[in-house]
Amino acid sequence: MQYITDLEVHSKYARACSPNSDLEHHAQMADKKGIDVVGTGDFTHPTWFKEMKSKFKEVDSGVYQLKGESFKARFMLTAEVSCIYRKNDATRRIHVLLFAPSLESAAKLNKKLKAAGGKLASDGRPILGMDIKHVLEMTLEVDKNFLVIPAHCLLPDSPIHCESGMQDIDKIKIGDKVITHKGRLKQVTKVHKRPYSGKTYTVKPYYFGLGLTTTSEHPYYVIRNDKHRTKGSNYYGEGLKRDYFKDKKPEWLPASKLQKGDILLYPRFNKIQAKKEILLSSFLKKTEYIIKESK
Repeated sequence: MQYITDLEVHSKYARACSPNSDLEHHAQMADKKGIDVVGTGDFTHPTWFKEMKSKFKEVDSGVYQLKGESFKARFMLTAEVSCIYRKNDATRRIHVLLFAPSLESAAKLNKKLKAAGGKLASDGRPILGMDIKHVLEMTLEVDKNFLVIPAHCLLPDSPIHCESGMQDIDKIKIGDKVITHKGRLKQVTKVHKRPYSGKTYTVKPYYFGLGLTTTSEHPYYVIRNDKHRTKGSNYYGEGLKRDYFKDKKPEWLPASKLQKGDILLYPRFNKIQAKKEILLSSFLKKTEYIIKESK
């Protein structure tokens, strides 16, 4: 049997999410959109987990429904955690999706994560100071039916800055060197691929008309631009001088949470190479061009 699902969901306890992101609204909108199974999101958050436990009844193995409600939508227990840690003298950041087989298993994992130092009440998408391998080991110790998936994806033809220049991400190999968000060259040690079916977002900065298309969870390093929220404001005008951003801190936000006017940060390339010629065909891949030599 075929099911329509939406398993990448957050609660009202996740940063930058609507206060209406509760179980009732999730079920209501799922029914309206024809979604059969929706993720709970944020089962690691203690208050959200307590609410789920009090309102859910199990209707199938690992599948839940709201008690005393007429909603058709079913729920699966899902969460997202942010693994930020140091390894080989570098900071690593990986978002991970967790799918729990039962409320009991989710409760046990929450207890282990908290004991390991996870500040689960700080955010619906908590930061864990441990690597993804450790998270995987902990989940499988609790229940072998847990599912752990690295979040965020770039599409196969997304351009990446490499040591040799721009390269589509599906051409990146182990051993290649790519440029990080801090402008440093780092060697690729693993290549991950996963199937994806869902909404994508194209983010187009002011000086990059082609933009970058990613999955909804892919993180971008940005500074929120609150001045642009005012109707008719010009985010490149007089109101946005450097002093405005002096006390603002960059943050990682998923593509689905970006808003028009936010400031996208990227590394400044200090290395300059002198080239006698530039092969346009290496940049203009999506459209056919006819270039005629002028005489």
